[in-house]
Amino acid sequence: PFAAGREAPAAATAKFDLSLYATESVGGLWLCLEYATDLFDAATMASMGTQLVQLLEALVEHGADARLSALSMSPPNTGPAAQPMAIAPEMIEDCLPARIARQALATPSATAVVHGGERIDYATLDARADALAGWLVARGVGRDVRVGLCLPRSVDLVVAILAVWKAGGAYVPLDPLQPADRIARIRADAGTLLVLAHAETLPLAGADAIPIDADGFHAQLAAPPGAPPAHAPGPGDLAYVIYTSGSTGTPKGVMVEHDSLLHLDAGLASWLERAGAPSPRRWAWNASFAFDASLQALLQLGRGAALHVLD
Repeated sequence: PFAAGREAPAAATAKFDLSLYATESVGGLWLCLEYATDLFDAATMASMGTQLVQLLEALVEHGADARLSALSMSPPNTGPAAQPMAIAPEMIEDCLPARIARQALATPSATAVVHGGERIDYATLDARADALAGWLVARGVGRDVRVGLCLPRSVDLVVAILAVWKAGGAYVPLDPLQPADRIARIRADAGTLLVLAHAETLPLAGADAIPIDADGFHAQLAAPPGAPPAHAPGPGDLAYVIYTSGSTGTPKGVMVEHDSLLHLDAGLASWLERAGAPSPRRWAWNASFAFDASLQALLQLGRGAALHVLD
């Protein structure tokens, strides 16, 4: 059961654009939505609250093992207006690696990634990622296999993420700017098959990590021309495992599939269209890759933008 009719205490200013507070009470659960009135109105929030309660009731009815995608957020006998916004199927027809590969064919000499004085085009990005993906596959990386990335902000970091995806795997960000004990705990909890690093990050990555900037490493990447990865990722495959801040004492891994990225991309495209803004041709990547807001920047490679990796 869910408690109803209880008013939230008035707040002069919303702390975030949108927050959900859940408090257990006797025989029920009190839900409170706090929102910025510059962005949302009361009718929208009331509709969102109704949909959330409907979803929770459906979970109670179908059991905790039910997939969210199979449940409805609308009460019975409601018309189309009550249905949540749907993403057009053509927006999620394939995953980011395939989109970048198409971009490499369409605009091979266009700038893809920039960091400091290094700049590579789309053809080079795709070729480097293919070569590293082949190396990963030969070492057992495949569908949903986790690969740790303990790399500094660099062109290599972007190549490594794309290569893990092309091999069918999921990356686990191990940001070298974070504490060593956190990195060690995340690596152990995630169950990474291997970890890619640079020479400078090896002390954090672990003694068995592979420094991909080492002399001679690129010679190991030779693979038969056109050799396909073991598993091209699909929307339901794992894309990355990202860890919470650990506010409860222990960081927890959140497993994110490729279709979440595709829906995020569709949402960004819709936002730009509504704002009447053109798709950016240059995008600054300023978020830590251990924070999933960083994926907003990586998605721009599927649209042909130049990704500028900021220190």
